[in-house]
Amino acid sequence: MIVQAVNSVKNNKVNQQNKYQKYAPADKNTENSNIKYSNGVYGRTQVELNKKNNPSFGVIGELLLALLQGVGLSVATTAAMSTLVYIVTLPGEKREKEARKLLELRKEKIENLEKTMNLNYSSAERYHDDFLICAYIPATNDGHEIGLNAVMGYGVEKYKAAIDFILPLITKGKYEAYPRIPNGMLLYGPPGGGKTYMAEKICEHVKYFGVNVIKVELKDRGHDRNAEKIKKAFEAGKEYYKRTGTPSVIYFPQDIDNYLIDRKKVPEYIKEVRAMLNSAENCGESGVSWIGTANNSQNIDPAILRPGRTDIKLAIGEMEDFAIADMLKYVLYKIDEKDSAEDFDFQKVVDKIKEEGISYTPAELELFVKDAKKHNPTPENFLTAELVMQEIDSYNEKNEPTLTPDMLEKFKQDREYVKNLDQKTLENAQQERKKATEKKQMLEARSQEAKKALEEAEYDLRKAKEAESLAKVNEYTVTETINFQNQDVSN
Repeated sequence: MIVQAVNSVKNNKVNQQNKYQKYAPADKNTENSNIKYSNGVYGRTQVELNKKNNPSFGVIGELLLALLQGVGLSVATTAAMSTLVYIVTLPGEKREKEARKLLELRKEKIENLEKTMNLNYSSAERYHDDFLICAYIPATNDGHEIGLNAVMGYGVEKYKAAIDFILPLITKGKYEAYPRIPNGMLLYGPPGGGKTYMAEKICEHVKYFGVNVIKVELKDRGHDRNAEKIKKAFEAGKEYYKRTGTPSVIYFPQDIDNYLIDRKKVPEYIKEVRAMLNSAENCGESGVSWIGTANNSQNIDPAILRPGRTDIKLAIGEMEDFAIADMLKYVLYKIDEKDSAEDFDFQKVVDKIKEEGISYTPAELELFVKDAKKHNPTPENFLTAELVMQEIDSYNEKNEPTLTPDMLEKFKQDREYVKNLDQKTLENAQQERKKATEKKQMLEARSQEAKKALEEAEYDLRKAKEAESLAKVNEYTVTETINFQNQDVSN
């Protein structure tokens, strides 16, 4: 059914417009779009569970599963729903906030489709949903998910990664409104926040659909070998696309802020930076994109972060409450504690973490659950929230938190830096657009003046030609009359 849904979308824009117009009523109604709830990739039909037993396995999984399956609905029916099932309810306030963000993002995408494809809202919504189906990977339901299914929380970020990075790569311009392969994507945030894990899972996701992934490990900082590795990787990706028609993703597993450093700050990295600037420039047009991570995007040469080289920048930092619960439940299934997950008080663990004011990484949360199972005094009984909380206390007695307050403060500053950088880029682009518009208008005005002058010149030329023709006729008549009179005189 997935193949049928994907193949039903035509390449030709006119056919697409006709296809989606027939699905839609004439009105545009977004006010009745409500957030519905499901129970994640495990226990999807148990939608009436209370909040403490109802964490999700991530918003993208919810979104795609709802789109394809719904709650007792067919693919076709679900795809036509006015709102997808996005969010699970733990904890309600945070989940609601995340849901609202996703709905706003989705609405923005659909409204863009309205304009670019001349569709009404419902038709554009159907088009968007058909596009999103393409990124669906079936859940394994055993705690060993792949791709974005294995990334807990970060629903908004996963939606952006799916819609802006993954889907253009795996559909290769099949959809009229999503034709362009992105040039690159940077995931930035404090150490241990899960950005490298997410980057790996994004690569795993596109690889599942046949995209070629080329890993580039940079070593010996400042050496020529790094620049050569970057150059060769992009050349190999471009050649692969020419030969097979399949895109490539260049993946940098190390944080690139250690290698592609601002040339003004550390000049000895200039060769690596120049290699990246030249290789990544509009690389999407040649079927190549790249993905990398950074602890501090302010260290990266700003020319690399500009659109045309880095089109997408995702902040991956402190986990939200619902994401913590997502991670806890995922690990319970991963270590074969499915029964424990049904009665586990996720909210109690979330409350403890928030009361302590400590931010834990996904790796630390996984460690807490695994250690709780290892040290469970009654392994025949369910793994409880209390046992996990004991492991958290034990960990804190021996270790400093990975995500310190200083790190999180620097992360906020980094986000502000990227925001300002993007804003400056936008302002520059708007200025260039304004200049280009003014130049166009000036040339059009001159063109109109020239056109008018040309019309006047053509009119004058036409009149002159007519006068010349009349003069020639008159000249002939006069000459003939004189000749005739001379003949009469001679006779």
